Amino acid sequence: MDALRTEAFSLLKPFCVTLTKDHTRENIAKLFTALQSVDILFLQDLQEYVIFPLRIILKHPKKCSQDLYLDLYTCMEYVLGHTKVTRWDLFQDIFHNATAMLSCPTDQSKVATLSEELKIAIIQTLRTLVKNSESSVVQHLYTILCLPLLGHSVSLLLNIAEVERARNLRILAMECLLDFSQADSKLSQCMKADIGNLYASFLPGISVTLCKIITGDTKQGFAVTSKAVYVWMRIVSLVMDDKLLEVYRQKQGSKSKDQKDLDERLAGLVVTRDENWVKTTSGNLFILVKQVATVRSHCNWRVRLGLVECAEHLLLHCSHSMKDSVPAFLEILVSLIGDDFTKVASGSRHALELFSQSQAVDQQHHLTEILEENLHKLATSLPRQIQTAEEEDKISLLNMLAGYISILGSRVKNFLLSLPHLKRLSLALLQILELECSDIKIVEERTTVTGLGSGGITNEACSIIRPRKYFKHFSNDRIFQKVQGVCHLLGYYGDIHLLIDHFLDIFHESSMFKLQATLVINEIMLGTTGELVCTSNTKNGKSWNKHSRDEIDSVIRMLIEEYLNPVNFDLVTSVTGSQPKVQSLEQQLRGLALVLKSSYERLLIHVLYPMLEKLGDDTAYISNAAFISLWDVCTACRYKSLDELIRNNCDYLMNAISLRLRHLNRNRKCPLVLKVMLQYSSAELLPLIDDTINEILESLDDHYAEESVLFMSVLNELSKAVVRWFPADDSNKTGKQSCTCGNQPHCQCHSRTNSTNLLDNATGVTEKQTSDENLVTSAGQKCCNSDCGAKKCVSFKCQNSGTENMGISGKLTCKCHCSCQLNDTVNSTNNCSHKLNDMNKGGNQCIEGAHSLTSGNDPDRIGRKTEELKSYFSNLLRLEREARGEFTEEELLDFSNDPTNMDEDVAMETEEEKKQPLPHHVKAVKEVMLRCKHIVSSRNPRLRLLVLDTITHTCTALKPYQEELLPLIHQIWPSFNACFADEEKLVTVKALDVLQVIARSAGDFVKHRITKDVLPKLSTFLSNQALISIHAGSAYQFTVNYKLQLAVLRNISSIAKLTCIEGSDLDLITTSCMPYLHTKQPATLQNACIDCCKELTEVDADLVWLKLCSVYCPKSYIPPSDQFTEIKRLKQASSSNAYTVNVTKIMTDCGLV
Repeated sequence: MDALRTEAFSLLKPFCVTLTKDHTRENIAKLFTALQSVDILFLQDLQEYVIFPLRIILKHPKKCSQDLYLDLYTCMEYVLGHTKVTRWDLFQDIFHNATAMLSCPTDQSKVATLSEELKIAIIQTLRTLVKNSESSVVQHLYTILCLPLLGHSVSLLLNIAEVERARNLRILAMECLLDFSQADSKLSQCMKADIGNLYASFLPGISVTLCKIITGDTKQGFAVTSKAVYVWMRIVSLVMDDKLLEVYRQKQGSKSKDQKDLDERLAGLVVTRDENWVKTTSGNLFILVKQVATVRSHCNWRVRLGLVECAEHLLLHCSHSMKDSVPAFLEILVSLIGDDFTKVASGSRHALELFSQSQAVDQQHHLTEILEENLHKLATSLPRQIQTAEEEDKISLLNMLAGYISILGSRVKNFLLSLPHLKRLSLALLQILELECSDIKIVEERTTVTGLGSGGITNEACSIIRPRKYFKHFSNDRIFQKVQGVCHLLGYYGDIHLLIDHFLDIFHESSMFKLQATLVINEIMLGTTGELVCTSNTKNGKSWNKHSRDEIDSVIRMLIEEYLNPVNFDLVTSVTGSQPKVQSLEQQLRGLALVLKSSYERLLIHVLYPMLEKLGDDTAYISNAAFISLWDVCTACRYKSLDELIRNNCDYLMNAISLRLRHLNRNRKCPLVLKVMLQYSSAELLPLIDDTINEILESLDDHYAEESVLFMSVLNELSKAVVRWFPADDSNKTGKQSCTCGNQPHCQCHSRTNSTNLLDNATGVTEKQTSDENLVTSAGQKCCNSDCGAKKCVSFKCQNSGTENMGISGKLTCKCHCSCQLNDTVNSTNNCSHKLNDMNKGGNQCIEGAHSLTSGNDPDRIGRKTEELKSYFSNLLRLEREARGEFTEEELLDFSNDPTNMDEDVAMETEEEKKQPLPHHVKAVKEVMLRCKHIVSSRNPRLRLLVLDTITHTCTALKPYQEELLPLIHQIWPSFNACFADEEKLVTVKALDVLQVIARSAGDFVKHRITKDVLPKLSTFLSNQALISIHAGSAYQFTVNYKLQLAVLRNISSIAKLTCIEGSDLDLITTSCMPYLHTKQPATLQNACIDCCKELTEVDADLVWLKLCSVYCPKSYIPPSDQFTEIKRLKQASSSNAYTVNVTKIMTDCGLV
């Protein structure tokens, strides 16, 4: 061992000698490297030898660079960290040199201007020196003679901790200050008592400086604040600890000789901790404690947790010496009981339990008095503090209030019996919950999942539309959650009858606090069950119930009766100030359902009808609130959907509607309840409300002039519901015209059939017979009944007797009782005959082709067809005379005596008897559509729009039932046709949409009506308006004429396609559309016209091509032979013009070039 020690000395000696002679960083670095290579066991013996050159440099009058001192203290700290200081003079010398280095040369009370790295190295050296010195050496530091030296170092460390910016430096300074105090060391109580007496001299400076750091800007970081709280707690506890003070008093009687012979100046620094000093210091510390307590609202949970530990430690160790601060410490713990962070909340509760257990029985009663007194003070100052405090402070105040109520528990009832304090507490809650209603508007966009029925509504959808509350005095949602927690605790521990009566008085007396009062009442009731209250009073995971179920039920019944009072619930919702009040009452009804849960179902007889009435309100704010409330009622009563809720309670809802319909002038909103039921229910509801629908229809007939809008909204919703509940499945309905030709349109398929039949009969018949037979084949199509043996429906009986003379297509029935359409009129018959003549004049090729097609036909078959045609037309002419009332006496006698007529009548009656009764929804929709016939001509444009929308849905619903739909369309057509000449262009736009639905549902039944009544008006409008829009600016797009133009261009092609419009009528459409291909027209109108032309090519591509060439011909078209007549417009190509781009695009896309 000696040899190894000698070897280590020989290794270090040259470096130490060199450093003593030459004070350079290189020599210090070489020494430090050598030290790291030496075994630590031998470094203790070489401690003084190695430190000696470092001490020489520090005492040298010539100052060196800060980098050299940094290396020096780094090397010294390494040596002290691996050795023990056993000599006081060495300790004192190193300590003194380090503090002198930190001190400013001109002002010893200030820190020198050094680099942060050097300050860190010096402070770290001091920490290591104190920690690695023997206790006998360190004890000299805590003698009275060393008081100035220790005080100087403490002052420097406090200055660094307060002034410096570097967080690590500030934290290191406070840790060094804590090491000097030995507060965390395991020393004897006598030693700690002496150190505490010495530090009593420094307590004012330490406590004040650390308090400044604690309450400083949050930008300094949570680590600095947390460390300051901890150091403040340990040093204050060291000086004010009750047990250490008792030890100090016992030792105070025997003063040492050194203390008696002290210098006067030194004696003035010594503090005698007698009763007067303790009392005075306790009062001074109370001021600092209140400042430190403000950190309870700090944003970082580590700081709040450190504050809890500080309050706990001082309560358990300094409750007598700092008795003035005990309420403040309790206030800190109470305010953090409801902290969001679990460690903080549980630590606060645990600290209060420990403090309560540490008190005697009489002291526990005193503790309760302290808590009640603090609650009284808080309630008194709460309204003022709520209005003036910052949001973080508001959270702290509310946490404190909740903590006091939670700790006092059932004893809070005594507090509530004090009327002044109850008023102050309620005033504070009402003031902080003042709602911001300025953003509520009468006209708002609806965001509910309306129109989808209850099947389209989910919890996610309901959570999306749940509105957010806005308050005037705060914007942080945590504050509202804290207020809710306070109200829950009041409802759980307090007297609910007293609280509800008090807030109901406020509800009645003050219009300013009406909304807040209902909100507080709702939260109090939610807390009565204890499910939302976080308390320690739990058993088997469930909260103990403080209130009986009967008590809660009685209060809820009283509240429901109060809320549903017409004075409160039936406010005018079109007034902005009334909307939040009604919405608040709806939310309270929802909250009461959450309290009772499934028991709330027996109260639905009183609640459900008013809430459904509000759900149908025109104001979106009220309607959305009612929807959310009803959804929560469903959840509370264990209904899966609104549909199930409505169906299970449909009986008394229908009874309520029926009773109110009898007094409609006083219950004008009762039809809205049925509307809502239809909107949110399924098809299972329809049989249950059949009688009520009839009552609505009768009420509409009785109040046609006054309440048409109200009842039509219900009928409109009924038609929507039928479409939603019974979607049309055309393949399964017998009334739908079917075609066996595939998926192609019926009119296109049979137009080709007509051409073939025309060629079949071109040979062997006269021109008259050919045209007549063409008429028959166009009128009598293949029978759509697969069971019918007839290939052609030749014998017809007209079912729509009122349409023959109007030249429109009628409903014809063949002998096999199958339905088919009369597709063409007499005009189309003439067209067919003209076409045949043109074909015969065109050349022998057509005739030869006809002969080739008919070469295999039987002549007898052609003769039979001719006879059938003659019989058909004679019957048709006879029926027309009968329809006009032109009978002869012989015909009357023949008709009455003809047994076949009687058989046919009997057959028709039998057929009608065999018809199955119509479903309920079809009957209801028929009645609705009949009402539309009269109301569509109303003077109210909004009502006209509503009726047109209703017609759209009724036509869609009746589409599978053609026998019911077509007569209804015939009846509503005259009044519906007037909409296309309406002064309100928006009505015409809507009528176009309806017309497209009618065309899709009725097909060519409305073809003649459209071509005769509608097309001339639309084409005239398009032609006239095109002259205006071509010169209009960008603002033109916001006019109703522009919207009507756009609607016509978008719908006219589909209407033509659905009704098989052709010939001159199609030419009229294309002619009116051509001006919109001009490049100066608005771009949207050009695009709409392009799409229109593309779709018209599917109807008649040749006609569209010819019309396009009339405005721009891309190339010349020369006839292949002289037999064709030349067309001047096609003889030569057109030059580029304003139509070129759009015409070229259409021809290219449709393959017309």
